[in-house]
Amino acid sequence: MATLRGSVHGIAGENLFLKRDDGRVVVIDISKLDPSTWQRFRLGAPVTVVAVPVGNKFQATGFIETETGSSGSTPATPRAEVVTPPSSRASRSSARL
Repeated sequence: MATLRGSVHGIAGENLFLKRDDGRVVVIDISKLDPSTWQRFRLGAPVTVVAVPVGNKFQATGFIETETGSSGSTPATPRAEVVTPPSSRASRSSARL
């Protein structure tokens, strides 16, 4: 099994042409994916595809859409939420009084 990252370079029939991050274009058979899933692919959109090699192309078994920001760029790191335990919040608020 392989994880292929890149952007949608094109779609022809049931083949996705993925331009990998290293610049190479690979062909991925997406016929096993639900059509409503692969109809969401948009040219240039970043995507990660989980696939198995079959002959000279890959057979998709799943994919992960990569969200883009409002500028169209992919965030370098995912946002992390810091959660403060309730006991720490209570002691801090009472110390400020």
